[in-house]
Amino acid sequence: LGDKAPTHYIEMRGERINFLSECYFYIGDDRSTYYQLVGKNLDEIIDEYKDKYSVTMNDEDRLYEDLKPKYKAGEEVSVKLMIPYDLGFLLFVNEERVMYEESSNYNYCEFIFTMPECDVVIDLKTYDGFLPHYNYAVLIETFWEGIPEADSVSVIHYYGEFGSGAIAAMMSCSEYDYTEALWDEVIDGVVIHYSNGNRIIVLYEGEFYNLTTAYENGYITKDDLQDICDLQNQFLGWIEEE
Repeated sequence: LGDKAPTHYIEMRGERINFLSECYFYIGDDRSTYYQLVGKNLDEIIDEYKDKYSVTMNDEDRLYEDLKPKYKAGEEVSVKLMIPYDLGFLLFVNEERVMYEESSNYNYCEFIFTMPECDVVIDLKTYDGFLPHYNYAVLIETFWEGIPEADSVSVIHYYGEFGSGAIAAMMSCSEYDYTEALWDEVIDGVVIHYSNGNRIIVLYEGEFYNLTTAYENGYITKDDLQDICDLQNQFLGWIEEE
């Protein structure tokens, strides 16, 4: 039926019923589903329509395939995105991350979730795909999972991956507003200098820790701390880079 204009409409139970012919119609602005008065009366069809929940999404221009405006609870929702070769991306549904589905299709990337018994907001997050190291993406994505309401997340400084698998970095987030203040973090005699309220954090097995906790838990060693300290001094200009 494509974009055929309705021939007439009626208002019923707060919904606009748009007729494309004497027997075919759609409800409201939802042209993803067309109905026919066969075997059911209009009240029953409206009941079915009202049992559906709405889906809204930011950045819809990246969709490979349009989403329906509404889905039934329990229905599978497939979000197909045009592959962004220059971007990294995450997808959140009501602030819960949905993981990418592995596929052999090279035209789109797909995320699938089950429609809950409520309206949903799909939030697509993107970041620069040309990063210096794979761990940058790991840091950004894991950090964003903890603050899904943030508009942007980035790595300010990267200090490396250590023997335990721990990764140290300083992150930036649109939700944070750091005050300018010089301060030091002293850990087992190693002094880490800071130029503002932000601090170095450590990612270990999917969780972030401050340096003190990471060191006390054994995720980084004192040699690791000293390497982090030396890099931080270079970033701040406290010593000349060799």
